[in-house]
Amino acid sequence: MKRLPLSIILLILFLAFFFNLERLDLGEQALVNIHTPVYILTTIVVTFTVMLSPLRQAKYPLAVGFWLLVYFGSRIYLFNTGPWWGGLDTYITLIEVTMLCCGIALAQWLGRNLDDFEKAVENITFAEIKRASNLKDAVESINNEIYRSRRYNHPLTMIMVEPLKGSQEMILNQSVREVQESMISRYVSISLARALREYIRRTDMLVEQPDKGRFIVITPETGKVESERVVDKIFEAASSIGAEVAVGMCAFPDDALTLEDMLSRAELDLAESEINKQITGSANDETSHGAK
Repeated sequence: MKRLPLSIILLILFLAFFFNLERLDLGEQALVNIHTPVYILTTIVVTFTVMLSPLRQAKYPLAVGFWLLVYFGSRIYLFNTGPWWGGLDTYITLIEVTMLCCGIALAQWLGRNLDDFEKAVENITFAEIKRASNLKDAVESINNEIYRSRRYNHPLTMIMVEPLKGSQEMILNQSVREVQESMISRYVSISLARALREYIRRTDMLVEQPDKGRFIVITPETGKVESERVVDKIFEAASSIGAEVAVGMCAFPDDALTLEDMLSRAELDLAESEINKQITGSANDETSHGAK
């Protein structure tokens, strides 16, 4: 964990040095005159690289190549900053490119250290809680179930479950709001996975879509009507941890024939369920206010 504070300090020192580089001229004439768009671009590069996972996880040469294209493109086509090669302009361009590359490297290092810190906290906090399988890892198993259902003409149902954000409310301190919200959301998801394991049948398959914060229950040998019992168990599992969920369903072969189509159909049904719950919640709020 020593790398995280070190990377923060180095990035701060780099930015302080970069934005005060022109003040280091010892002579009367300013030799280093970095163009204003470069300051703006460097700020954007550092901010977006730290905040966006694809940028901080990208390979360094690719990231440098992308941002250098943006740098030269902006200098040539967007901002008329004069010549960028020849005489003193050569050294200024080299300084700007060097500063940009250093900013990318330090921002990526800080972003990756933040990812490692988040994973470490998650592993420590949720070490004893079993997770559901990731959907990407379970695709082959689900396709095998679909193939078996198609071959033997047996029903199969997909149930998509997503915790509603309204059930994750908590009083949060402003300074740590984002961290707490992320941890609360993850805790609710993992607690829901544990509850679902306890309430669904042993023959059912539970997988997770972590990027969307939802779970998928595959119920072999079960039609849409019979799956209503499983849905009741899902609501019971959510209620046991004080969470509220929306549920979407898709049946094979009535609604879809492939895994991709089943996911799309279940997602549409899930969206309709969320809208209905929002309408019901708004109506209940109006009724309670009217009663008061």
